[in-house]
Amino acid sequence: MSTPWTIAKQGIHYFRRREVFILEGRERSGGRPLCVAVAGSLPLKDYLAKIAFEGTVTQRLLARVPAWSIPALVKRLSPECALLAWKIPPFLGIYFARDSFARLPWWVDMRIDLQGTPPVFHTKHRFLSLEKIVASQGFTAESARDEAAVFDFYHDLYVPYIRNRHGVHALVRPYAQTREAVMSGRWELMLLKRAGQALGGATIDISGPTVRAIDFGVRDGSQENLQQGVAGGLYYFLLTRLRERGIETLDIGNCHPFVSDGVFRYKMSLGAYLFEPDIDNGGVIDLQLLQLTAGLQDFVVNNSFIELEGRNQLKLNVVVKNLDASAQSHFEAMRRRYCFKGTVSARLVSIPDLFP
Repeated sequence: MSTPWTIAKQGIHYFRRREVFILEGRERSGGRPLCVAVAGSLPLKDYLAKIAFEGTVTQRLLARVPAWSIPALVKRLSPECALLAWKIPPFLGIYFARDSFARLPWWVDMRIDLQGTPPVFHTKHRFLSLEKIVASQGFTAESARDEAAVFDFYHDLYVPYIRNRHGVHALVRPYAQTREAVMSGRWELMLLKRAGQALGGATIDISGPTVRAIDFGVRDGSQENLQQGVAGGLYYFLLTRLRERGIETLDIGNCHPFVSDGVFRYKMSLGAYLFEPDIDNGGVIDLQLLQLTAGLQDFVVNNSFIELEGRNQLKLNVVVKNLDASAQSHFEAMRRRYCFKGTVSARLVSIPDLFP
């Protein structure tokens, strides 16, 4: 929870000059030109370059300016931009919401119910495929608490994996924190093994009312191990072992709020549901629509997202070209798929509504 002191520090830091970048290229789903301005976060810039564009993305620094001048500056110096996305501390949202199309949490917390007859994850094709992978690869799993196992997990599984996944934006947990939590019994270390060697591992916080997955690791962070199903094997044993121990729910960690995001889709395929925004850790993404272009239309129609409603509620935002029968059918299918738990509401918006 943010304290007044941390809020004040965030505000002082944020109102310093912020870098504003322009991204230009071909929109991923339709291949038409798209220009996006991004401010306040290098991870956000790199993330949008990945999910919004196909092929080469031209990136250039537009300016370094105080936060309050960003929208006007983009409109003046880069009038071809269709979308402005900027990351702001959550408490500042009330000051910048006037022209917002939507405000998104950078992170959304996801959970999986483990009990029931059968449990939800047992009914998913993804879980059934993981069951086959575990059998064919000869994976086993065991818990460990000795110092050698913790050292190996941290340095040879966790650190290479998170650095390969997040690159220069990886936030690596200090070794001392992982060691203390596992050795004290607050966290459990589960190792996925084959022929006696640990190929993957996960730490789980078992100290609170809800069991939480903390960190994952794959040996050497190698793509070969991932292709052989190491990450899937970890999920398989996490779900089955915790269910056997009578655990009701697993907090499976955060994901970004775009339905097209690979981690988002993978966790949903295991039966996870959207639980709550994690804005204290990630902040808020403010989206402003600057002009309707063909590329922007393709992007918002093909990238449904989870937005904030108030501070703690989530809403699925589905954009369609026109409000016709097929659009309504698509919306209902999306709502059944992503709002089934009752923790997320939904709204249907048409392009004409966005740009009347």
